[in-house]
Amino acid sequence: RSPSRGLGDVYKRQWIYDADNYFAKSDYKKAIYAYQKAIEINPTHYIIWGNLADAYKITNNTGAREAYEKAAELAKLTLKTNPKDSKVIADLSSYLANIGNRNQALELTHQININNNGIENFMVATAYDELGETKLAMAHLKIAISKNYSLEEILNSPLLANTRLVENFETLLAVSYTHLTLPTICSV
Repeated sequence: RSPSRGLGDVYKRQWIYDADNYFAKSDYKKAIYAYQKAIEINPTHYIIWGNLADAYKITNNTGAREAYEKAAELAKLTLKTNPKDSKVIADLSSYLANIGNRNQALELTHQININNNGIENFMVATAYDELGETKLAMAHLKIAISKNYSLEEILNSPLLANTRLVENFETLLAVSYTHLTLPTICSV
């Protein structure tokens, strides 16, 4: 492995780390810049493109659709290597929902269920949110919580704008969280 390649990997990881931190702090302008820098180093990483697309979407940047299309294209290539990769399937469902490919997005969302992990169920919830299927989004959010996905991230995610409008959104999720943690606390 060449030293320059190793150095590129370090820079890419640092840009991704910075971008993810900016995104988590809702500093989307800085997140966009950092994701763009990471893409300059590695333009074939579908998750970076997806994260850039999400940041564009949140900031109403016209580049969102193109970035989602690129993320979807690269995710599909990744699925050719491992067609059952549930993380890629969940991510791809969200990208397809965001570019308006409802039927393909729904076909993929149906592959993610209680047997999958929290992040996968969260990503499917974002797809359902984009498609206006808030009841299905809520069901997957409850599964995500049961799989120890961050309640704080769910409550604060701008990618759940439609689902957040559901009556008692925070209460339903908090009850799900409390229901899951209460027996653990009581048994200690």
